Amino acid sequence: MSTRCRGLSESTTRELLRSNDVRVAVAIAVGLWRGRRVESHAADDELWRRAFLRSALEIPGGIDSAHRVEEILTKDGDLAVEWLVCNLSVRYSPHISTWRVAERVASALDVERRAKVLERLANSDEASPTERVIRHLIGEEMELYGQLLDCSSLADHHLDPLCRNLDDTWRRMALLARGQGYGEREITQATIGHHWSWTGSESEMWERRRAAFEAVMDDVDCRVVRIGQEGVNEMSERKQAAMRREEEAAVEGPEAMRRRTRR
Repeated sequence: MSTRCRGLSESTTRELLRSNDVRVAVAIAVGLWRGRRVESHAADDELWRRAFLRSALEIPGGIDSAHRVEEILTKDGDLAVEWLVCNLSVRYSPHISTWRVAERVASALDVERRAKVLERLANSDEASPTERVIRHLIGEEMELYGQLLDCSSLADHHLDPLCRNLDDTWRRMALLARGQGYGEREITQATIGHHWSWTGSESEMWERRRAAFEAVMDDVDCRVVRIGQEGVNEMSERKQAAMRREEEAAVEGPEAMRRRTRR
């Protein structure tokens, strides 16, 4: 099937847009756009929109199709809002094919449209955004972060944007979160995050993060200083634990350590 829908009649095209097979419906919707059979007014065509928005749950066809969906979304901010709301308002996680597209589209939206997405998610009973998409939605905008903190229905994601470098944006966000009643340990844990990657040894990674928390202890605001101290304590403990594992691995060998971990 040509993604540009050459040779298809209008009636056949509309029938395919209604297909129960998401791969067919999305391919036709994308093909119409790329083939320029979607005119400037066609984004208002409800049938086309419904077919295209099915890509919010799964983008069939691999990386090329994902790039085409993203291309369309970057050219239509209002459609991007609808797509993100669909992507983030399902009880179960959308297909992995949509994850990176959702993150990039969220970052590309203007502040007003990102605020609309947050508002729609706050009013959804089935909103299930990922941490990464929330961070991309908020970016470095304090107004958006304040809006997120005011959304009680998104309480599980209030601290997600804190998982970042300890720069001035982090400082302002940490103080906003502290003002909403979140404690130093909660803020520290959110800043550390749940997934890590590093080069070199694990203990060196924790030492770098310990040094970053130590640097914020020079802040003029005592609340930031206390968060920094909490972070130094936590990073020091993790560094010591990592050093013990590294010492054991040096004696027993990495394969023996992996076997012991798997038990």
